[in-house]
Amino acid sequence: MEHIARLSLAATILIVWATVHLIARAEGQRVFFMYIGRDITGRDRACARRTRIANAFFALGGVLVAMSSTSEVQLALVASVLPLVPIAWMLVEFTLLSRTMPSHVPPARYVVPLDDPPPWHAFVSLPLQAANAALVLLSAAAFWLLSASLPRRIALHFDLHGRPNRWGSPGELWVLGGTMLFDLLLLWFVVLMVTKERWALPADRRTEYTELSMQRRTLIVRMVEWIMLGINGAMAVIWLGVTLGTLRPAVVGVSIGLGVALMAVGIIGPMLAYMRRLSRVGDAMRELGGSEALGTHPDGWRYGGFVYYAPDDPALFVPKQRGIGQTLNFARPGAWVFLFVVLVLPLALGLGGVVAASGK
Repeated sequence: MEHIARLSLAATILIVWATVHLIARAEGQRVFFMYIGRDITGRDRACARRTRIANAFFALGGVLVAMSSTSEVQLALVASVLPLVPIAWMLVEFTLLSRTMPSHVPPARYVVPLDDPPPWHAFVSLPLQAANAALVLLSAAAFWLLSASLPRRIALHFDLHGRPNRWGSPGELWVLGGTMLFDLLLLWFVVLMVTKERWALPADRRTEYTELSMQRRTLIVRMVEWIMLGINGAMAVIWLGVTLGTLRPAVVGVSIGLGVALMAVGIIGPMLAYMRRLSRVGDAMRELGGSEALGTHPDGWRYGGFVYYAPDDPALFVPKQRGIGQTLNFARPGAWVFLFVVLVLPLALGLGGVVAASGK
């Protein structure tokens, strides 16, 4: 069990390393897959190179600690803090890089025609959506059947050596199913965001821009569908593995290791398959319409084009001026409600659960 736990921690660190290494690129007019509005320079390449070197340094150090340290405090810090360091490093590098970007003014929303966007089903893959939903339902059904054979109190948490250090009701394992359901709802919300994003078309070459807009939104949804399927597949393996591990303890370590490996493939694989294609589509849209953020207020883009604040714009979701995907119009109250529900509320609930557990 200890060996599996160490391998799982090392694998988690390597997942972060591979993700950051994939993103830390400088090519064409993009750095970290973000459009910078000019050809890249040696300074831009150095920015990406520093990020990859720092990422590799922290990953190597984390793996060494995960495989050799006997201090649970060190292992806890490596598991909770170290994966955030290369991500923070990349954000700092890009923030410094943004100061060298030329100002970019997208066409005003009253100049570009605004049409009703296509319906949500124009972007989704029904087989992938059905697979995600079926995975949640079948996992819940399997756990419900298995729970009938479980004792009233089971081990819910283990130390590094595989010894149980917290016991409770089997019903507490439903939290893993709740996580899968949250992932499914998040997937549908992404589809809703893509559907409701502003649909603006340039006056000329309208047909070509429409086709590219469809491609861009479909690629975003498809990438998220595959990522969520991989994450929920990993969660299902861990959920049922921990449940079976109550009856056969050796199953717990194997299921966690397999779940971590599946999650790595589920996250990195779709990013490898779709990120470059999204960049190419974005470049083609920019050549046709001058911007991917058509229909937005030029003076609404602030802080180098990363934040959109336009009180006179009724839209909540708009395409990013820089990067891939959507952003919020932070002048709309709904944007802050969205951030509270997605970021603040889960964090508060998680901290509440930790406090409640520590008080038992």
